Amino acid sequence: AMSLCMFFSNCTYFSEKLGFNLQIGKETFHPYLGSIGLGIMRTIFAMIDANRDSRGIVWPENFAPIKYSITPLYPRESEQMELADKIYNILKGKENDVIFDDREKISIRKRSLDLIGVQKQFVVLRDKGVLKIIEEDRKTNFKREINLSMLEELL
Repeated sequence: AMSLCMFFSNCTYFSEKLGFNLQIGKETFHPYLGSIGLGIMRTIFAMIDANRDSRGIVWPENFAPIKYSITPLYPRESEQMELADKIYNILKGKENDVIFDDREKISIRKRSLDLIGVQKQFVVLRDKGVLKIIEEDRKTNFKREINLSMLEELL
């Protein structure tokens, strides 16, 4: 269980300022007042805590800061980079937030993208001489091979 709200005690400051008194029997006094506030950071933390796994964050679809990433398996290979650029342009053309990750080590890229909770990851690779696009869904761990026309239909 996690508390999302915070209680702010104002002591008797506002009851004195407002002239607010309580009378119990013959005794009159200024009551302690307070307010309850919703903690924004606590709410985000609770959402992350409820939507995570061993690899990182699994954002609810409406809250994902970044929905797509493109990762060429071998960034030094020009054909992979060209196809990755095409995917990037398609995604950006539909006004999506996209990470284009072409750092050297694929294992570091994959771990980073899982950790921050990118929902759909597109990996460009060459298999038996043929360029392929692999779509990976972070929430379901579903992987499949797609082509550019399928990509446009997904959006």
